[in-house]
Amino acid sequence: MSYINKNFKFVKQENFDGFLRAVGLPEEKIAQIVKFAPDQKLIKTTYTVDGNVVTQNITAPQGTAVFKREYNGDELVVVITGDKFDGVAKRYYKAE
Repeated sequence: MSYINKNFKFVKQENFDGFLRAVGLPEEKIAQIVKFAPDQKLIKTTYTVDGNVVTQNITAPQGTAVFKREYNGDELVVVITGDKFDGVAKRYYKAE
């Protein structure tokens, strides 16, 4: 796994705007997205699913974080914790 912890710099794209059109994004949003080209670095991420809860554990050189997503009907609550953060963050979503 020689690709772990390497930084990958964006070089080019092919037909990405076509894909974005096919999934229904408006042209002004597509223009923004195709200009956005962040570097990519593979970090260790694992997912576990237990009923209606999906837990994502992330391990990176900067530390660890856990995103716990709990789905209840039309509601989603994401609870975020990390080893560099002395607290708990929550994000709330509703299905449309």
